[in-house]
Amino acid sequence: MEGIFTHFFAASGAATWWDWHAATSTEPWVGWVDIFSDLVIAIACIIIPLMLVFYRVRGRAVPYPKTLMLFALLLLACGIGRGLGAIGYWLPAYQLMVLVNLATAVLSAITAVAVIYATRNALRLRSPADLEQQVRQRTEQLRHANRLTNDANVLF
Repeated sequence: MEGIFTHFFAASGAATWWDWHAATSTEPWVGWVDIFSDLVIAIACIIIPLMLVFYRVRGRAVPYPKTLMLFALLLLACGIGRGLGAIGYWLPAYQLMVLVNLATAVLSAITAVAVIYATRNALRLRSPADLEQQVRQRTEQLRHANRLTNDANVLF
């Protein structure tokens, strides 16, 4: 197992992103902007799912909790991928990057299907305005029934 794990971090003879940038661009700021962007995206893509999970764990009801958790996992995978992209400037762990990209692709496909089903089901839900109207109608029906009952009780 250790051989497989170290294989994903193997960097022997592999070029880093810096090597690639040096060969294709004379502007080092391009690499730094890429690193900065990857790190900011990675941090956001890690914080957002943590907050979604925190919200869910705190007992807040959400209409589609499994879809929410899939979305959180997808964002987390995206964040890890971006983080590895930034690290790739110094440590060319390309095999690990490919594995994370594959996991992200699988999560993307599963989440997309889940969102399609959730959206289709959510569109069937009645709007709050419709529900309020139904409550008003039923309340009026109950008032009318209570008046009839009270009138009948007075007669007997």
